[in-house]
Amino acid sequence: MPPVSKIARMPEDMREWLRKALVERAYGDIKGITQELNDRLREAGVGLDVGKSAVGLEAQRVRRAQETIKAATEHARILADTSRDDANLRGEATMALAETEMFENMLALREAEATAD
Repeated sequence: MPPVSKIARMPEDMREWLRKALVERAYGDIKGITQELNDRLREAGVGLDVGKSAVGLEAQRVRRAQETIKAATEHARILADTSRDDANLRGEATMALAETEMFENMLALREAEATAD
């Protein structure tokens, strides 16, 4: 079994900050985000030093998850715009589809976090 990645070993609040920073900076400035992340880890007394490639991989993971959710939302919007549904069966099916996709993405993200940097 591969070792747990440094990103996965970080405290949850640091991972959350990292993901928000990646989205806010449009998945760019990996070098700057990495430096700021390592500064935050040091200040918090977390004994990790994360590399640019690990942050870059996390950026790819977050971007893929965001794009998948965006695509599922767009599909739901197309369904809603193109077919009449008086009983709201389409809405229920769309929500089930979106929930399934989101759950699968969360699982894939968790699995990806556990991979080596």
